[in-house]
Amino acid sequence: MTSFASSNTQQARTVRVVRALLNIMARREGIIMELLIGFISGAVGGNVAGGVSKNLNQGTLINSISGIVGGGIVGQVLGMLGAGGAAGGLDIGSILTQVAGGGIGGGAVLAIVGVVKNMMAK
Repeated sequence: MTSFASSNTQQARTVRVVRALLNIMARREGIIMELLIGFISGAVGGNVAGGVSKNLNQGTLINSISGIVGGGIVGQVLGMLGAGGAAGGLDIGSILTQVAGGGIGGGAVLAIVGVVKNMMAK
C-alpha cells in the first residue's frame, strides 16, 4: 500500500513540474513576441518621426536604430506596468498597446537623438 501512495505522490510532483515548465515556456514566447512587436513598431515610429520632422531626421539607419531602442524600452516598461500583454497573452488589445507604445517610444528616442545631435553641431 505504501508504494502505491508513494507512486501517486511522485506522479503528482512530476505533473506539477511539467506544468510549471510549460508555463515558463509560454511566458517566454509571450516576452519574445512583445519584444518583436516593440522593436518593429519602434523602427516604424522612428522613421515616421524622422519623415515628419526634417530637422530631427538622421537618415533611415539612425532613425531605425533609435526607434528600435525606444520601442524596446517602452515595450518593456509597458510589460512591467501590466499593460501590453504582461501575462503573456497576445490579444488584440495588448498587441495594439505594444504597437502604439513602440511607435511613440521610437519617435521619442529619435527626437532625443536629433536634439542632442543638433546641439552638438552648433
